[in-house]
Amino acid sequence: MSTFLGEPHFASAWVAGVGILANPHDRLYRSAVMGALAHALKSPRVHERFEHFNGEAAIGSLGKVMRGHYAYEPFGRFWTDALTRPVRDDFWASRDMTTVADQIDIPVYLGCDWDNVPLHLPGTFRLWDKLRSNPNVQMGLLGPGGMTWPWESLHVEALAWFDHWLKGIDTGITEGPPIRYWLAGANEFRAAQTWPPEGVTQRAWSLSASGILNEDDGLSGSRTLEYQPATAVIPKGAPPQQSPAWLTWQSEVLPAALTMTGTPILELDATVSALNAHWYVTLFDVDPTGLTTPITAGWQRDNSRVITPGNDPVHTPISLVPNARQFLAGHRIQITLASDDHHEQAPAMLGFTHAPPGEASVNEVFATTRLVLPILPDRVDL
Repeated sequence: MSTFLGEPHFASAWVAGVGILANPHDRLYRSAVMGALAHALKSPRVHERFEHFNGEAAIGSLGKVMRGHYAYEPFGRFWTDALTRPVRDDFWASRDMTTVADQIDIPVYLGCDWDNVPLHLPGTFRLWDKLRSNPNVQMGLLGPGGMTWPWESLHVEALAWFDHWLKGIDTGITEGPPIRYWLAGANEFRAAQTWPPEGVTQRAWSLSASGILNEDDGLSGSRTLEYQPATAVIPKGAPPQQSPAWLTWQSEVLPAALTMTGTPILELDATVSALNAHWYVTLFDVDPTGLTTPITAGWQRDNSRVITPGNDPVHTPISLVPNARQFLAGHRIQITLASDDHHEQAPAMLGFTHAPPGEASVNEVFATTRLVLPILPDRVDL
């Protein structure tokens, strides 16, 4: 069964925090101490400290303040269930509230920022799809760090939305296309009626044996990565690892800008020596100086069958989290493929690393693998 790998570190801190904060009486939250804390959060100096408050920093802060105990039911039980049911099955499906989201008929405003790839961004688009029949749904997608302080980032928008629906004031919030999104690269807001915007076409690059993202479909050959878990016992005097722990492919310099809006997909053809296949895919924008900027990522585990070297490669489509980016002329597109995300060459988005697989693996990736990007002809979405 295939599953989207979960991020355990933030989830553990968050569940603990919810469990601990559920214990105190309401009087605590209405006390002078909480009033002073609320006042401090409005300080410009505090805002400056939180301007680049990423996931890794959030985990550290939660760990410092969430040191109490909480009840097994229902908070602690979550971890028992996660350990005994590590893949998505009927148990988890029956607890998935998105299955009934299409029954929501009240006005809904969805929002997220593009770099929140490992946590909230996937859910934003799942809900957008589920709420298709609701005529009163809008979505705003912001640039990096845009949702650190959402009540300020979307302050004017939120007030206009609530004034319209709660007070009956004509603020104009419902006029125009329902989607507004920040397009990095072009560095401007754009609007769309649908997601992905109308006019998107699929453009594919082969993951060639030479490490180049190539638009030639007739390529052959393969590349190999070797994953060794941190707990692996390497015999003394053993030869060095024969293959890298990650693989990177990069396009030629782009002669003109390319605007990506939608869901990138890696159509992966590979063999794996381990019982479970673990894949971590990261998409980058590389500027003319060589600076790489991670855009989005996808994670997948497949334990449905044994995949061994020497057999025919298994085809595994891996969807990355939807995103929007304009790759400028002179830039390159880069993709990195690994079996974990605990190293700098295949970094975890926002610092949220996943639980690494426990078994070593030699993975062979064939040049028939395709990176498929949703490309939008410039300005069609306006």
